[in-house]
Amino acid sequence: MHVKLLLMVVVGVVSGATSVRAWTWEDLSPAAQRLVPKEQSVLLHLKNGQVREGVITAERDEEIDFSQEQAGMTFELTFQREAIERIEEKDLCLEFRMALDQLAYDEKRRYTELQCRGVMSLIDEFVEKCPDGREMDALLAYRKMYEEELEQLRLGMEKIAGEWLPPVAASVKMFDLYSDRIQQLIQRFPGVEDEDYRENAQAAQQYAHARDERRKVARNLPELVNRRIPTLLESQRFEEAGSELTAFARFWVTRVIRAEAGGQPKSGRADVLQEVFRGMDFGFINRLQQRVLDAYMAAREADPRAGEEDEDGMVYIPGGFFLMGDPEADLRADNFPLRLIHLDAYWLDRDEVTNKEYREFVEYVKTTGDYSMAHPDAPPLKDHTPKGWSMPGLSGDDQPVVGVDWFDAYAYAQWSGKRLPTEAEWERAARGENQGLYPWGTNGLNGKVVNWATGRRQLEAKITKDLAPPPEPAKTSLFSRNDPPPAPPPVKLADATWDVTALRPPGDRRVLLSDITDAVGPWGLYHMAGNAAEWVQDVYDPEGYGKMPMKNPVSESGPTSDRVFRGGSFSSVEAKEMAAFYRDSPGHPSRSRQQVADMLVGFRCARDVE
Repeated sequence: MHVKLLLMVVVGVVSGATSVRAWTWEDLSPAAQRLVPKEQSVLLHLKNGQVREGVITAERDEEIDFSQEQAGMTFELTFQREAIERIEEKDLCLEFRMALDQLAYDEKRRYTELQCRGVMSLIDEFVEKCPDGREMDALLAYRKMYEEELEQLRLGMEKIAGEWLPPVAASVKMFDLYSDRIQQLIQRFPGVEDEDYRENAQAAQQYAHARDERRKVARNLPELVNRRIPTLLESQRFEEAGSELTAFARFWVTRVIRAEAGGQPKSGRADVLQEVFRGMDFGFINRLQQRVLDAYMAAREADPRAGEEDEDGMVYIPGGFFLMGDPEADLRADNFPLRLIHLDAYWLDRDEVTNKEYREFVEYVKTTGDYSMAHPDAPPLKDHTPKGWSMPGLSGDDQPVVGVDWFDAYAYAQWSGKRLPTEAEWERAARGENQGLYPWGTNGLNGKVVNWATGRRQLEAKITKDLAPPPEPAKTSLFSRNDPPPAPPPVKLADATWDVTALRPPGDRRVLLSDITDAVGPWGLYHMAGNAAEWVQDVYDPEGYGKMPMKNPVSESGPTSDRVFRGGSFSSVEAKEMAAFYRDSPGHPSRSRQQVADMLVGFRCARDVE
């Protein structure tokens, strides 16, 4: 209700004066003016002892108009100046401070960058204009909270229920919440996921909403990560960037692709999954990982010990980031997805373990009966005799020991005071700092002297051609006859391993030296491709790359006997087996040969850096 009252009070002359401020409402910033009411209330002290609080709405020479609210009603009053003792303006700083209380920090609320900067600016303005304002410490504490919120936003963090999480973790949490809701609806309303479902319109609407919101979470995440990674790289927070991309890749593989294929994170046929995958630009993740690796390589200092060889023939492999896996792999490959991995520095044998070295171990066990170095899952009284010793072509002292199983390799490594390298360590050593697809770099197998079956056939043809007789010379007369010399028999190279320090076929010196040196692996490692395949520490898991952690990963879940071997062997016929990212195991679904534990696989050892 609005009431107009005209009070003509004649008491005397105003003796008071309006309080003086160094600034007025007009001096406030536009943001502060929107926050603080323009019509500042005053206290009107009347000479009859009354005090009225309200707003002066008009001033004339002999009277003023005054608006006062009381009991929900607004009264318009007019006072003679003679009746007024003094006009006391209410403290504008107090009004400003009370208005700022409306902007108190709420830890559960998610603020935008614009909101944070706006509140911080208002608080700064208050501090400037009202340096002696009330509860200044509390106000500055609010400002600090907004500043911290702004920093989290700058880093690309997301706030979920008051908890700051990296974008991926936040998205996973939201994605799983929507997935749980979808699952609840499917269980409560069978068939609700079908497009032609009509039994419960409200349930169908809830399902569609949860599905669309879950998809929205996944759709928005790439942009969030793409904004966050450069910020982390700028401050050289490489491990944090790598961890975020690790979570990003895992989220996409274990949740998004499966959800798009089957409606639930853990469902979806392989062919449908593959079809969904082909429709996605998974290279986006690979490019981000490469970006992190490039920034890391540009910023780090080279390890001066890289490639150093100790008295035991072990080579120092520097720690750091590298990309593990096949960049061209698809969802069905066991080396998918490409992963950014960080390893601590370690030592690795330059050469594969030889028959001579391994023989000392076997003789020790037979002589002493000491099986303390055996793996807990190894059979008691394990016979460590390698099957390769049954063939003269594979049992030379300096040839790599082959025909050992994983338990044999493990026991030898323990006995020698070493260990088997992890898959990641082996691949890091094979790829080097330049991320080669092969131990010698990115170029293929053409012209490389590597001991593998197809390579030996090519080498045989090359040597045979080089040994062919020169062209028949021209005849000097009609009656002269120059019979060409007989062609030598085709060269046949033995289907066997080469000595661990030999980079050419045994006893043959007709291979170009450049072909040999080009095939030496990073940091001077020998036979990282071909010759003997090599056991590593990890249990074989065809989906392991999508689950492994970023730092020093090793897979130990699964059948203990189904371990990974790397590097191809002297009997390999496919070029892909020579690649640094190729992995195999006795239980590999595509493996039909039964010779794995017989003649193909040896090993080399690793050791931690003290």
